[in-house]
Amino acid sequence: MTEKQLEGNKIIGEFMGGQVKWTVEIKNLQIYSWSGDIVSEYRVLSHMPPGDSMLCEHMEFHSNWNWIIKAAKKCIKTYHDRRSRIFSALISKEENIEELFDSVVEFIKWYNECTEEDWIVTNDYPYPKNK
Repeated sequence: MTEKQLEGNKIIGEFMGGQVKWTVEIKNLQIYSWSGDIVSEYRVLSHMPPGDSMLCEHMEFHSNWNWIIKAAKKCIKTYHDRRSRIFSALISKEENIEELFDSVVEFIKWYNECTEEDWIVTNDYPYPKNK
């Protein structure tokens, strides 16, 4: 797993409802864990024993369709725009998991920077005021 993939996995993990926290440092290598109720669902997808935490190095949003699809669906539910890169990557015939992973991470970074004033609500769906 590359550093970019690890960072992206951590960003998605927090967006999905878990908590990413520093655990330990071994020979200048920072080890992080992902914990929370949501983690048990992903442990099952990865055929891991039951539990509510895992090392971030074991996260698979960058390489497992079952993982990234759940994140992409949450992004689409959060932001209902069929012109988004996430929606385009989902319906792409190429099924490029890297493109979808990058799109999800990019969306979450953007979403995390938004404030309540950046959104309007129409028919119970939030939309950004400025595209």
